[in-house]
Amino acid sequence: MSREGPTLDACVAGSEYAGAYAGTGSGLPKGLVARHWRRSGCSARVTRASADYTLTAYSEADRIVYLGANALAHETAVTANARLSLLACLAHEYAHAERHSLRYERPKVLPDMLLDEAETSIHASFHPVLRRKDREDLVEDARDRLIKWPELAQPRYHSEGEGHEG
Repeated sequence: MSREGPTLDACVAGSEYAGAYAGTGSGLPKGLVARHWRRSGCSARVTRASADYTLTAYSEADRIVYLGANALAHETAVTANARLSLLACLAHEYAHAERHSLRYERPKVLPDMLLDEAETSIHASFHPVLRRKDREDLVEDARDRLIKWPELAQPRYHSEGEGHEG
């Protein structure tokens, strides 16, 4: 990916992808995402997507989005994160790439990683190629992560703030 990078539109909103995405929702034709990302100049690897329990993630080290088995929404998903469509999932990972190119320092451990993931989902929700449902799911994903943060952060930040009267 170049320093400025291509837009998400160029990565996933081409006519071939848009036609497939408007289909039944049962997943994209094999190889479609890889072909489209290669043509757009984005870096994406789909090798992990066929292995069970692999995760979709953006790697800052090599500036590549790796598609995992979790890229497609689960049929019985309850959480917003598990309901994300492939396009919303890609928008979220692409938002990580955009934030990285802006030199955001991402926390890599809990609890603050939840804040970064929430911010990234909100950032991704503004991409114009997303449908309303995708935007709603991304915002709900951000909300869910923000709800978890105080519980996990409380012991850490409570002990740092002891003795300080505000």
